[in-house]
Amino acid sequence: MVKITDNKKLTTDNKKQETNNFKTEKELVKESVKSSKIPIVPKKAVKEPETMEELMAVSEYKFKGVKRGDFVEGVIRHVSGKEILVDIGAKTEGIVQAVEIPYIRDFISRLKVGDTINCYIVSPENDEGQVVLSLRKASMENKWEDVYKAQKENSILLY
Repeated sequence: MVKITDNKKLTTDNKKQETNNFKTEKELVKESVKSSKIPIVPKKAVKEPETMEELMAVSEYKFKGVKRGDFVEGVIRHVSGKEILVDIGAKTEGIVQAVEIPYIRDFISRLKVGDTINCYIVSPENDEGQVVLSLRKASMENKWEDVYKAQKENSILLY
């Protein structure tokens, strides 16, 4: 195939010369690495984790184990009339029991996604793998904490 440029035909010698002007991808990478001031660490210098313990040590994720009776702080992820999903840092989100919702409707009406709340762990895992939470028990615990605090400060509580 003959390429025409500026109304001139290129000879095969010109074609060879033209293809020699193009650099391979490997050559371009080498040049860009040489020109950059960022140090390149060879892959062999970074040790890949080989066991799960090493992987967990390297990662920034901190697994939070929960047990029945714990009080934990969580962030609201979803609020509806039938369920409340709370991120408590466990392997899955926690869910507030549906039987509890009618008793805390006024409290739920004030909740928004992103709010931080205290929760009581009813069960570490239900049939769907979610942590079962109670806001009612947690709020009762918070009220007792308020009573102890008011007693220490000699103040009056108004509810």
